[in-house]
Amino acid sequence: MAERETTATNNGEPTTSLLGMGSAVVAAATGVILLQVILAKSSTPSKETLRRWQHAITGQCMVAISYVLPIPICIGALLMGSLAIYFSHKTTWYEQTFGSLLRPHEKQRLPGAFFFLLGTLLTTILFDLEKARYAILCLSFGDPMAAWIGRQYPTSPRFLSKNSSIIGSTACFVTAFV
Repeated sequence: MAERETTATNNGEPTTSLLGMGSAVVAAATGVILLQVILAKSSTPSKETLRRWQHAITGQCMVAISYVLPIPICIGALLMGSLAIYFSHKTTWYEQTFGSLLRPHEKQRLPGAFFFLLGTLLTTILFDLEKARYAILCLSFGDPMAAWIGRQYPTSPRFLSKNSSIIGSTACFVTAFV
């Protein structure tokens, strides 16, 4: 991450310069998008494995970024990312770039990435920062673990929907709890 350039204000609190913030925003956004593209272009693991890794790493990146950038900048970046997905998800560019990570139904509707960003945005706005960071990490690790364990035991009783098993939901809870 780019080093923060700071100057002291009248009350002694450091403030980040616009150049430093701009560099950090560009570096953070580029890093997260580059991660998505690399995972989307990878052909070694299965699509579902790639999706789980992408989910966990992206959440960790977002929490790490929240320690570097001012929260209003993070909120703006999450809003811009959500809007970018909303307006580009049916374009040829989006399909060519991220299509290998998309599930069949996500090619017709908004992808899970949109809801992940939107949920992260709302969590960051509605809760204090430490609780928001913890919730994002719980989602980042718990959701992929639920999918991984839940698919290992396809005969497990379903819970709340046809896609959510009791064993997968338990794996999510245990992962988040730990």
